[in-house]
Amino acid sequence: MAKTFAHRRHEIINQTPSIEDIKARWPALFKASHLQDEFHRITTVHLESKFMSKLDEYTPKLLALFHSKGGALGLRLKAILHKVSFNYFSVC
Repeated sequence: MAKTFAHRRHEIINQTPSIEDIKARWPALFKASHLQDEFHRITTVHLESKFMSKLDEYTPKLLALFHSKGGALGLRLKAILHKVSFNYFSVC
């Protein structure tokens, strides 16, 4: 994938193929490891570690938001959060 990066980038930017065409031409781009490599080639950032660090940073705020929701959505979120909490504490 590294060898074809320049050609692939040029084709995607200039010809704007559909997702189906990209998937047919470069199916590896739709595999997690290759997607992470491609992201790193473009941004020089390691995708998974960056995602996990940001997830750790934002999780408390997201949980507070989920707990504050009311109505039907709030009830569904509370049920999900209860299951997650139960599974987490039963493992620990």
